[in-house]
Amino acid sequence: MARAWEPAVPNRKILAARLTDLGFPLRVVTVYVVVAGLWILLSAPLLGALVHEKPILVVFEIAKGWLFVLITALLLYWLIRRGAEALRRSEQALKDSEEQHRLLVKMANDAIFVADAESGIILDVNHAAEELMGRPATELVGLHQTELHPPEDTEQYGQLFHIHAKSGGVLQDGWVQHNDGHRVPVEISACTIDLGGRRIVQGIFRDVTERNRAEAERRTFEAQIQHAQRLESLGVLAGGIAHDFNNLLAGVMGNASLAQRVVPPESPAREMLEDIETASQRAAELTSQLLAYSGKGRFLIQPLDLSQIVEGTARLLDAAVSKKAELCFHCAEGLPAVSGDPSQLRQVVMNLITNASDALGDHSGVIRITTGVVDLSRRELRAMLLGEELQAGCYVFLEVADTGTGMDKDMQNRIFEPFFSTKFTGRGLGLAAVLGILRGHQGAIRLESTPKQGTTFTVFFPCQEDTAPALVSAKSSDQAWHASGTVLVADDEAGVRTFARRVLESCGFAVVEATDGREAVDVFRQCADTITAVLLDMTMPKLGGHEALRKFADICSDVPVILSSGYTEEHAIKDAGSQHVAAFIQKPYGARALIDTLKGVLGA
Repeated sequence: MARAWEPAVPNRKILAARLTDLGFPLRVVTVYVVVAGLWILLSAPLLGALVHEKPILVVFEIAKGWLFVLITALLLYWLIRRGAEALRRSEQALKDSEEQHRLLVKMANDAIFVADAESGIILDVNHAAEELMGRPATELVGLHQTELHPPEDTEQYGQLFHIHAKSGGVLQDGWVQHNDGHRVPVEISACTIDLGGRRIVQGIFRDVTERNRAEAERRTFEAQIQHAQRLESLGVLAGGIAHDFNNLLAGVMGNASLAQRVVPPESPAREMLEDIETASQRAAELTSQLLAYSGKGRFLIQPLDLSQIVEGTARLLDAAVSKKAELCFHCAEGLPAVSGDPSQLRQVVMNLITNASDALGDHSGVIRITTGVVDLSRRELRAMLLGEELQAGCYVFLEVADTGTGMDKDMQNRIFEPFFSTKFTGRGLGLAAVLGILRGHQGAIRLESTPKQGTTFTVFFPCQEDTAPALVSAKSSDQAWHASGTVLVADDEAGVRTFARRVLESCGFAVVEATDGREAVDVFRQCADTITAVLLDMTMPKLGGHEALRKFADICSDVPVILSSGYTEEHAIKDAGSQHVAAFIQKPYGARALIDTLKGVLGA
C-alpha cells in the first residue's frame, strides 16, 4: 500500500502492558520514599544516642549522606533501565500490530480506500483496490473519492461520501468506473476513524459482478421453471382431453368405416359415411396435436436426418407461406442422426415456418431456414425452454428466422400457449404443438425476438451418435380375412366395444365384453382356455389396464394381449411396465387397422 497515511492501531494488550510496566516502578518509588523518610527521621537521633563525640558524629553523618546518594543513584538507574526496556517492548509490539493490520488490509479480497473526511482526498488503497480500478496505487492516491465513480454520478457519490463521513456504517450498492471505461457494480460500506484530531473515512468496495450475474441467472431460471410448469399443466390437461376425445372418435370413425363395408357403393349413404369418416380423421389430427403438446405424441421413432426432413417439407410450404415471403434454405449436409418421428418433425418445420410467415403479414420479407450441429453446455441449455434437465453435448439444430414484426416480452411469455395468436383466432395449436413435440423428443427451444426487427426460433435435438438415418417401413396391405376363436374386448366406452364387436364378428370371431378392468380379469379367469386374444384398453375404472395385464399373465401368459389407448404407444407401453404386450393400436382406429393388428398378432 502507499505510505501517504500511517494508521495508528490501538491495541488493548499493548496498553495493558504499558500500565503494568508503570505500576511496578511506582510501587518501588513509594517504598523508597517511605524507607528514606524513616531513615532521615530516625537516623539522626539514633546516631546522636550512639555517638557522643562530635568529630566522629560528623564522619558518620557524611557517610550516611553518601550512602543515601549511592542507594538513590542505583535505584534511579535500575528504574530508568527497566522503563527503557518496557518502552522498547511496547514500541515493538505496536509496530508489529500495525504491520499485522497493514498486511490484513493489503491482503483483503475487498477493495479498501482510505480518504480524508473533510477533503475527500484518497490517502491510501490496497491491492484489491488497484485490481478493481485497473490502476496502480500511485495513481489512485491523491484523487478525490468521486473520481472513482462514473462521471455522470459525481454529485450523487459526493453526497454519499458526506453521509459516510458523518455516520459511517452505510451499506449501499453503487458503481465504480474501471480504467478501461467499463462500469463495475460494487457494494459500498464505510467507517470513520478519529486519528490525532484528523477524521478518516475507510471505504470497503466489494465487487458484486459475479453475484449479480448469478442472481440474474437464478431469476431467469425461476421464470423458466414457472413458465415450464404452467405449460406442463396445460399439457396434462391437453393430454387428458385428447385421450377422452380419442375414445369418442374410436366409436364414430370405427362404425363409419364398418358401415362402408356393408353399404353398397351406389347407395346415397355411402357418401355421407365417407364424410363422417373424413371429419373424424380431421378430429383425430387435432387430438394428435393435443398429444404432441402434452409431450406424449411420439409414434414411429427412428434415426432421422433433420436436413432431409426440412428439404422434404419444402415442397409442402407453397400453400402455407405468404407469396411475399422469400424462403432461404441453408441445410447442412451429413448431420448426425436424431431420434424422432418424421411426421412430427415435419410438423415442427411447418409450424415454425408458418409462424414466420404470419409475422411478415402483408409485407415482403425473408424467412431463413438453417440446420446444423452444435455443442451445448449446461449453462446454454438451462437458458432455453425445456432445456433445464438436458445434458451437455452434441445437438442438431433447426433455426427459423424472419424479418417480421418481432415480439415484446409479454408476447414471448404467451407465444407457446395453445391457440394463442397475435393475428386472429382459429390457428390451432401452432407453437404449442412444437413445444409438445420437443418435450416428447427431449429437445429444447430458444426464442430471440426484438419488436420491429424480427424473430428467431431455434430448436435443438440430441444427436444419436454412430446411427445412420432410416426410412419408414411400408404399411401392411389391405386383404380380406376370416378366422375363428374368441376375443375378449375390455373397454369402458360402450361405443368402442360395440364397434370392435361388429368388426371382429364380421371376421368370424366370437366376442366377450368387459366394461372395466376387474370384470375383464373375472371373464378372463373363467374363459382363459377358450380366449384367442384380448383387446385391452389401458385406462378403465376399478382396475387399470396395466394392472389387469399383470393379472392376465398370472392366470395364463400364452394369450396375446393387444393394448389400446388414446395415448401413444410409447406412453402405453411405459405404463405396462415389464408385462409382455403382443401389439398396440391407438385410438381412434378403423376396421382395417383393427383387423391388420389382429392378423399380425395371430400370425395369419
